[in-house]
Amino acid sequence: FTLPAPPVSEVEIEIWKGLYEARTSEDEAAQQMQTLRESGTLLTHQATDFLAIDDEAKRVEFKEMVQGKLPSHTTTITCLESINKSSEDEGSTSCLVVGTESSQVVILDAS
Repeated sequence: FTLPAPPVSEVEIEIWKGLYEARTSEDEAAQQMQTLRESGTLLTHQATDFLAIDDEAKRVEFKEMVQGKLPSHTTTITCLESINKSSEDEGSTSCLVVGTESSQVVILDAS
């Protein structure tokens, strides 16, 4: 199964572009990403991995490793459940509820 990926923050994309084009230093980019996370923005795994690195030299290494790759979210399914639409009777019509690692909840309706 595949689910649509949540959109990546335009601000995060601009931070990465600035980092790739050497308009932003690794420390500045980390500070901007941290501010973005604190404001409640869902960061990509690429950004959270970058923020987890404390050493500036290792941040430069990480940047070079992902150079040119725009960040994206994954839609890893972490839980599934079905709920009945209108009746608790066995065999009644139900919907599938899918939860993802990126905090999405998707309800698939059979009709």
